[in-house]
Amino acid sequence: MIEFEGAFGFPSFCQIAHRQHQGRVQFALIHMPNGGSSPTNMVESLATLMRQRFYPKLDPGLIDWFDVIPPGTYDMFRELVIHAVTLQHANGVYSDPDWSGAPDDPSGDWRAFIEATIERGRKDRELAQAAPHNENAVAD
Repeated sequence: MIEFEGAFGFPSFCQIAHRQHQGRVQFALIHMPNGGSSPTNMVESLATLMRQRFYPKLDPGLIDWFDVIPPGTYDMFRELVIHAVTLQHANGVYSDPDWSGAPDDPSGDWRAFIEATIERGRKDRELAQAAPHNENAVAD
């Protein structure tokens, strides 16, 4: 989970999942319930930050970006939604996101990786809500 400055400077949160796969890197920005500003609204900034933090030497064109909305995050989404996002880039900074320029159906193992990340986050949040006083508690 990462914290980022959302709209009007309010703190916001999302989960991330990333991996190296077949010479490329795949990144998912995963929406969270009550996470503040949607990662969709901040995708260029988040993509630039994530690349600088995790893969600073990698050509920005070798990273595939996905905007992920887990079921139940918003009232209108009952199933997992995964949108591929294409971004322009110059000097390692991303801009001009486009949700229509890439296929939305990721490979089965990438989808399973995203689903496992969402589930781990859900378990961690449930554990934190059940025992907020126990700083050393960890989910299975």
